[in-house]
Amino acid sequence: MDGPMGEDYLRTLFSEVSNWGRWGADDQLGTLNLIDTAARLRGVASVRDGRTVSLSRPVTALTPAEADAAATEWGRPASLGLDNHGAGVPSEGFGVTSDSFAVSVHGATQTHLDALCHIFFDGRMYNGRPASEVPASGSTTNDISRIAGGVVTRGVLLDVPALRGGYVRADEPVRLTELEEAERRTGVEIAPGDALLIRLGRDLRWAAEGGQECEDATGETRLQGMHPEVLGWLRERDVGILVSDNGSDVTPPAYGFMLPIHIGTLVFLGCPLIDNADLEGLAAACAEVGRADFLFTVAPIPVPGATGSLVNPLAIV
Repeated sequence: MDGPMGEDYLRTLFSEVSNWGRWGADDQLGTLNLIDTAARLRGVASVRDGRTVSLSRPVTALTPAEADAAATEWGRPASLGLDNHGAGVPSEGFGVTSDSFAVSVHGATQTHLDALCHIFFDGRMYNGRPASEVPASGSTTNDISRIAGGVVTRGVLLDVPALRGGYVRADEPVRLTELEEAERRTGVEIAPGDALLIRLGRDLRWAAEGGQECEDATGETRLQGMHPEVLGWLRERDVGILVSDNGSDVTPPAYGFMLPIHIGTLVFLGCPLIDNADLEGLAAACAEVGRADFLFTVAPIPVPGATGSLVNPLAIV
């Protein structure tokens, strides 16, 4: 659709927020360039209680056969196969067991980090690099191994359900004014290189509405997310990495393109995303200590050519 929320609007918005060339034509880090010594020390200074909170959802692994049978358009569930399992371990002397693990990184289930080669727009990814640089053998640019050094910075939680008095509905995306108000309530101004964590209340929604993972009780795919207008604010604040307890985008799409937040962040801002984080424990911890800032850390498995990685982000409050 065209008009104020259609293709023309989004193309203009993407152009306005673009960081292409900001850190040079060869840059492959994007907004991670903003996470400098000052940002890391700001994160360290935010630790007061020393409590560590995992932000990863448990990975429920099926047997390989079960995973094959349960595969959908959203990917194949994780599978775990054990070699030399209990039945084959000797009753005396040395014994060992090992496993083979397989998983579809992307989708609406696993907590994962999106590399900058994950999304394309008009055949281009971050910094204008062509999609042809992502062959079947693995991406030659903007891949997950560029983040092998991990991310260590200050994290700030914006708790939208606490602001709304209830979880974010799939048909009521988070608006810019809400992020501004949620930031004001924290008493913390988001600084360049910060990790921004946005709680939508995914678990609250499923508990109230039924359904599982990405489908509602009727079987329709409906995901919570943010309005594209927030992209300008993310660029203004110079967010280093964006984290959500869902996928940041509304599904089914209500705008001119699928996944405009993914396009705007990964392709144009060069801002990596963490999807499907578990932010319930962090929200409780922040409410208990009366603070919304903390030290945030995450590191991917550095597979050269990969478009993403399962991760276990940590918040140290």
